[in-house]
Amino acid sequence: MSGRPEVIRPDDAATEAAMARALDALAVLLVFALEGSTATGATLIATTITTPRPRVCGWTVRDGWLHPMETGLLEVALIPCPGTEAKDRDVYTAPPLIKPSGTHKDNAHG
Repeated sequence: MSGRPEVIRPDDAATEAAMARALDALAVLLVFALEGSTATGATLIATTITTPRPRVCGWTVRDGWLHPMETGLLEVALIPCPGTEAKDRDVYTAPPLIKPSGTHKDNAHG
């Protein structure tokens, strides 16, 4: 008998529910980071699941918006914790994200 129980794939509904919870948590963190009064710094790192080498890019929060990280800083952010295995990834500059022109305060309907 194996020392590990067999892996059972969750059904699609469970996977969708888990993804929805993860996206909700991400949205809350981004709101706190972008709002500016509660977070003094934040970084968002995105990694693909491409094999054999995933691609990774990142943004940092500055002046209430996400700005592409320099690849050198991103490589530093990706240094693994002691005792963990390093992953081989292609690091690239994140695309700039267009900041919405109006804010909630500027919105006449808000």
